[in-house]
Amino acid sequence: LQTLSTPDRNGFYYRKDWCPSAEFLSKMFRRSEYGKAIQQKLVEAPDVDWSASGAKQMEEIGGGARDSFFFQSVIEAFRKKFLVSFWQATVLNTKRHFTIWLRDKRFLRANFIKNVVMGFSVGMVFFNTDVVDSILGVCFQSTLFIMLSASTSAPSQIDDRGIFYKHADHNFYPVLSFVLGRTLAFIPQAVSDVVTFGSIIYALVGLEP
Repeated sequence: LQTLSTPDRNGFYYRKDWCPSAEFLSKMFRRSEYGKAIQQKLVEAPDVDWSASGAKQMEEIGGGARDSFFFQSVIEAFRKKFLVSFWQATVLNTKRHFTIWLRDKRFLRANFIKNVVMGFSVGMVFFNTDVVDSILGVCFQSTLFIMLSASTSAPSQIDDRGIFYKHADHNFYPVLSFVLGRTLAFIPQAVSDVVTFGSIIYALVGLEP
């Protein structure tokens, strides 16, 4: 989302002769159903009056009124850090990161090709071997490939910090729910890597259960 407002947004579109500006995207979002829903929510009266007049009215409440349900609900709303529960935030983060991962078709195709090419490269070097040192070499090469593949994702994690900091500052969700949701969302990617790369290695090297 932050990249769309920079010149790098040209890489997100297939048309090279035209690229929508940030103002155009903002206008189109306001016209969408989600934008209209947000605008409607903004004009509605809030559940709790946080204005100066509301605070003054709360200060004037005295006696047994402080034990009333209204007063207690206001205090509870004030003390509540997050609008959603921990598990709701975890589910929302999982859906969000899984949707982002699923939309990146270029990354999915490139990652699949990478696993196939590396699987055949390592498998053909140790083709049908029964030497113990060679099998250990297969394990080393496989571990090295996994480590290098994981290290390539570090730059994208750093770029996503800005969005995470913005959400955290506005109390969108707990930090643990973000980490847990992101981890769960990338399980399909890990399974795909293991199945694709591992199956090719297993068949070419001639490993036995």
